[in-house]
Amino acid sequence: MIWTLTKKAVRAPKVPFVIKPNVPKFSDPRTSNEWKVKIESMMKSGIYHQDVLRQAIRNSIAGKPRKVLTTLKPDASLQEILET
Repeated sequence: MIWTLTKKAVRAPKVPFVIKPNVPKFSDPRTSNEWKVKIESMMKSGIYHQDVLRQAIRNSIAGKPRKVLTTLKPDASLQEILET
């Protein structure tokens, strides 16, 4: 068997670059306005993919607010999460 080499450039597949957002923890309802302002600024920045940001936000919620989060459907939008 004879192998022939060709000089073709091999390109890596285009994979979107995803930055994991550093979302602050939210467990105290008294700090909800401050937390929402931080989240809204992250949303408006356009740096983060919306699905990645939504999951990071869900993961950042703990305590009593987490119980409220369980009332939302799994594919709730960022706006739905923030309005709850």
